[in-house]
Amino acid sequence: MTYTETLKKAIAKAESMTTGNIYINLGINRKVATKHWEKDEAKRTYIRIDCYTLHGNYKGNYKLGYVDEVTGEYVFDRSAEFDLEIK
Repeated sequence: MTYTETLKKAIAKAESMTTGNIYINLGINRKVATKHWEKDEAKRTYIRIDCYTLHGNYKGNYKLGYVDEVTGEYVFDRSAEFDLEIK
């Protein structure tokens, strides 16, 4: 699977978790966010769900792992709290 296919699947799965996962209840409004990270030859896109109150105050986030841009695979690392289970 290519990097873009894996990233699209990961974001779609994360967006479905914002409303469908009963364990994610930290905030009221939830948004999927990505962050690009690059160091030497390693390139990654981290995925998380940010939680906000109804007034827009930031409450916290849930880390979901990252997509490796070099290999194109999803990685559930030790800092992630939920596994997207993308194969």
